[in-house]
Amino acid sequence: MLDKQFGKKPFAVMDCCQGSQIIWGKLRREYNCRYMGVDVKPEAGRLKIDSRRLLPLNADKFDVIDIDTYGTPVPHMVALLPLIKKRLILFLTYGQLRVGGGNFDHGIRKILGFDFEIPNAIGVGLQVRLFDQILAAVVSPHANIDECFEAPRSRNARYIGLVLTPHVGKNK
Repeated sequence: MLDKQFGKKPFAVMDCCQGSQIIWGKLRREYNCRYMGVDVKPEAGRLKIDSRRLLPLNADKFDVIDIDTYGTPVPHMVALLPLIKKRLILFLTYGQLRVGGGNFDHGIRKILGFDFEIPNAIGVGLQVRLFDQILAAVVSPHANIDECFEAPRSRNARYIGLVLTPHVGKNK
C-alpha cells in the first residue's frame, strides 16, 4: 500500500500505539517518512499519552495513521474520521479475537443499534463476527473506502489497511 500510494515520495506517519516500534522501525529505514509515535505505556524517550487526545490537533498533518490498541480500533476511528480532510492510509489491528473472552467496547452497542446493555461475552462475540459491518458503519458517514486490504490473520488479531478519501464538502 505504501509503495502504491507514495512510491519514493515522503509521507508522514502517526503511530497511535507505537509499542516497541518493531514494524515502523523497519519501515522507517525503507521509506522516506516523518514519524510520530505515542503510546499509553510509559517508556524512556516516549510521549506517554492516549493518542485519541492528539488526533484533533494532528489528524490532518499525517498521510498514514496506524492504530494497534491490542483490542478494537473503533474508539480511535470514531475520534479520527470526522477530522480527516485529505486522502489517508489507515492501518488497523483488531486484536483479542477471542469469542467469550477479551474486552467488549460498549460504544459498539450504538453502532449495532442496541440501546440496552449486552453481557461482555456476547458483546465480544458480536464485535468479532460483525467487525466488517462495524468498520463500514464507522467509516461511511465520513469517507469512501477506496481500497481495503487484509493481511493474513494471526490467531488473535486481524490486520487491515484502508485507503480513505473524505466525502467532498464534509470534514472541513
